[in-house]
Parts: sequence; structure tokens; C-alpha cells
Amino acid sequence: QRLLRAWSALSALWFLLPLVYFLTDPFFRSGAVQVVCAISLAAAYALSWHLSLVAIPVSELVAPHLGLNDGAVKRAHKTVGWCTAGWAFVHGAGQLVYFSSHGLLESLSFIP
Repeated sequence: QRLLRAWSALSALWFLLPLVYFLTDPFFRSGAVQVVCAISLAAAYALSWHLSLVAIPVSELVAPHLGLNDGAVKRAHKTVGWCTAGWAFVHGAGQLVYFSSHGLLESLSFIP
């Protein structure tokens, strides 16, 4: 439980610090779509942070180093996996909003 709280706090920082930096730039403050773009790009930082942990195989080798039993490590791994999906959604949805607002979706080959 403490490990997930620490992870959540670090993830929030990993999202908020780039977001604040982006929002200080006049480009990202010039309209709603640009704010969505800033949020999307900041979510990419948190997404990469989560992907780095989800990529670690969960096994009996990991649990002792974290001071947790095997079941707790697997639950934490699943929680981080779902959070990763959430960050991926925020990042992907924001990029789709930005691209569609600039008419760039039509140039992608997977959209008829």
C-alpha cells in the first residue's frame, strides 16, 4: 500500500512538472486545443514512467526486494498496469484531439 502511494505521488510529479513547464509557453496557452496538447504531452512522461515498471517481470525474485509477498507484488503490478492504460488513454486521446483539430487525421493510412 505504501509502495503504491509513493508510486502515485511520483507519477503525479512526473505528470505535473512537465505540464506546468508546457503551460508556461505561450503556444500551449494560445487555445483550448493547445492546452489539450500540453496535457497529452505531459501524460507521455507519466506513461513512460509506468511502462518502465510494467515491463519488469513479476516473479519470486522481485517480491523479497520490495519487502512484499508475491501476491502483493502481483496486485501492485496489475494496478500499475491499469494506471498505464489510463495514461495511454489520456495521451492518445489528447493527440487525436490535436491532430483532428489540424486536419491531420485524414493523412493517416488507417482512417478511410
